[in-house]
Amino acid sequence: MKKWWNIVLLAAMLAAAVAPATAGSLNPTAELRGYDVALVNLQTPVKIATAEGRQKEYRQAYLVRLHGSFPADGAELMRLALGDQPIPEYGGLPDGIYFMVFETAALNKLAGREFRFQYGSQEWRSSGVHFEPSRFAPFMAMPEEQAFKRPFGEK
Repeated sequence: MKKWWNIVLLAAMLAAAVAPATAGSLNPTAELRGYDVALVNLQTPVKIATAEGRQKEYRQAYLVRLHGSFPADGAELMRLALGDQPIPEYGGLPDGIYFMVFETAALNKLAGREFRFQYGSQEWRSSGVHFEPSRFAPFMAMPEEQAFKRPFGEK
């Protein structure tokens, strides 16, 4: 009987410890406080397939850093978009997330669009922040490592 009681007690303690951590993830939200853009010289060239199926190599990219709170949900990842344009790949930073844009024309095409977020099957949420890359022009290429480490908002 004592062994059974210890198992019940242990299960209750585990449930109490896990509940607060999972409760917030049932309805995650993103808070975008700002962003910046820098032209970077990539440490390692990136090869991307074009619409025609050919490989194109990039040695530079625009690094877009988003600063804010972006909670992770272990079961469902956050989706990011600028307007109706999905950002298919992004990475994490200690105080936000980042993504790369490889062509100037693509960067300019995103201008004026609003950052939006979605978790799982939830509806898309607007951030209220519109992307204006020209705020950070003229772009002077810098090493990728330096661009990641510079203070937020610095050119």
